[in-house]
Amino acid sequence: MADQGFPTSKKLNNSKEFEAVFQSNPFRVSTAEILLLVRRNNVKHNRLGMVVAKRNTAKATSRNRLKRLIRETFRKVSPASLDIVVLTRSGINKKSNQVLNRKLLDAFASIVEKSDQQTVIET
Repeated sequence: MADQGFPTSKKLNNSKEFEAVFQSNPFRVSTAEILLLVRRNNVKHNRLGMVVAKRNTAKATSRNRLKRLIRETFRKVSPASLDIVVLTRSGINKKSNQVLNRKLLDAFASIVEKSDQQTVIET
């Protein structure tokens, strides 16, 4: 079986890295269930941060399910050199995995499109 781990290098690991995305996020994608905040980073790969609030998703098993789903969707998408923070909203735990997977894929695709357009404008 292939290694299914999520390496530390692919994560936003501390509050300083999260705060940088919260302070400066030129790309945003919003749905009823999720909000993605995105900024460019100085490393050669993408990094993911997640905020799955207890007040929106009370059960730990539901929060863990959402985190696994977000990580798996993030693995499938490959924009370059972005820090992405995914914030969940209330009602997300009522959605099925298939619905959430589709919404996440669409949101990540939108981020890739926006970042590619920004790259073209900068060059």
